[in-house]
Amino acid sequence: MSLTMVAFGFAVGLLVGITGTGGGSVMTPLRVVVFGINPVTAIGTDIAYSAVEKTVGGVRQLRAGNVDVPLSTRMAFGSVPAAILGVWRCTPQRGARDRASDCHRAGGWCCTQRARRTGLAATGAR
Repeated sequence: MSLTMVAFGFAVGLLVGITGTGGGSVMTPLRVVVFGINPVTAIGTDIAYSAVEKTVGGVRQLRAGNVDVPLSTRMAFGSVPAAILGVWRCTPQRGARDRASDCHRAGGWCCTQRARRTGLAATGAR
């Protein structure tokens, strides 16, 4: 185990604790740029670690009574199927250009739907 990696992990953990920023947005680029880890491996490592970390934190917040369970349930009805669909769409047989194009289309669709719901599309407001 590299002492430098432990030091970076400590610094990122401190930063996350102070700011609430996701650790993956800080640590994953460090793994790639500073330590030369393959980007796919860096992202996979972050996702696996994050799953454990968020489970422990979620259980703690639930026990403390800080979770709106009905809201969380409604959010899960949308996010769980979307996560499954996202993983399915990013299978190895599809090229990176196809995946990026799908993401751009999905993002554009979401922005359009939000604009329609808020009335921005009708007024042309920004």
